[in-house]
Amino acid sequence: MIDMKNLALALLGLLALSGSLSAITEYNSTSSFDHAWLAGSGGWNWQGLAMISVLACFFANALVFMIGYGLQLENVKRFAKTEFFQVTASAILIVMMSFVLDGVLQYTVQSVIGEDSVAVCNGQAYKIFEYSGGPISYIYCKVDESAAELEDCYAKTYASNYGTERTASTCASIKGIPVYCGDWYLHNEVESNHLTGYKITPLLVNLYGQKAALNYIAENMLAVFLPLGLLLRVFPPLRGIGGLLIAVALGFYFVFPVVYLVNDPSFVKQTKQDIKDVSQDASFACYPGFKGAATILTIPPLSSSAGGGSSDTCNNAPELIAKITINLMFYPFVALAATLIFIRTAASFLGGDSGEIMRMVSKVI
Repeated sequence: MIDMKNLALALLGLLALSGSLSAITEYNSTSSFDHAWLAGSGGWNWQGLAMISVLACFFANALVFMIGYGLQLENVKRFAKTEFFQVTASAILIVMMSFVLDGVLQYTVQSVIGEDSVAVCNGQAYKIFEYSGGPISYIYCKVDESAAELEDCYAKTYASNYGTERTASTCASIKGIPVYCGDWYLHNEVESNHLTGYKITPLLVNLYGQKAALNYIAENMLAVFLPLGLLLRVFPPLRGIGGLLIAVALGFYFVFPVVYLVNDPSFVKQTKQDIKDVSQDASFACYPGFKGAATILTIPPLSSSAGGGSSDTCNNAPELIAKITINLMFYPFVALAATLIFIRTAASFLGGDSGEIMRMVSKVI
């Protein structure tokens, strides 16, 4: 008997190695899925292969039903009828998936986010769909902005601490009796710089991990996970894995970036029917209420930009570390929670089994 847990882990392990199978394409189009679905990663026609699998399952179910009918086995006949409906549902998904994706994209772009919506990144108004990546590219911009600020702060702290620590390590003594040590006066400053570097390093590791994860989501959700999920859902032993892969693809490609974007305090929904001027610098915008205050706090001061402010020290290191730490904990966690809820619901609807995966994720979190 097939061990479904080990088979699921093996398939997920193979998918983890599939990062180079496709290229990033526009978020507001289904070209990545269409290319993978019609041509496949290795030149295969995934859609044709899936339809052949559907026909094979239809004939197998008909044979099983005939055996059950001939031998008057009611449980076999019920099994054949159930599998007939399951294979029919898989065939409908295979034929209609391109239309479903187009509909989801249109709804997401026009109704949920807004065609001309903006958010703040690098202190400027960022039009969400002006770039090919859509919400995913905006998240990448925010993560890259935080990484750049931390790297700049680390470099300034290192440069400032270099001379200070040399002075602190200098001591003068008379006949073996120390009469002066720089550490007596500079100990707090040196340790403060050490603490800043100690806090920045894991944050940078986290940010670069998020950038790699965003690239993986943009490249593989529609091009690898979704076609493979549609194919595996046809076969009864692999139906649970196929439904789970479809739910994972839709959840991480649509739900995760949209929830992350909508929760961002600088996000301003705007459609083409709205008459607003978004060409001005977002740092001079006025947003009332708590969300507006949070927006202003997320905008870097003008003095911290290139060519302005102090270039020798990172005076706002504690505030910067606190702000980025909160951003790393809050926005991705809320988006991930909403995505996992969607995956759990959608996987059950698609015939997938998300129980083991959800228990694993809950323990990891």
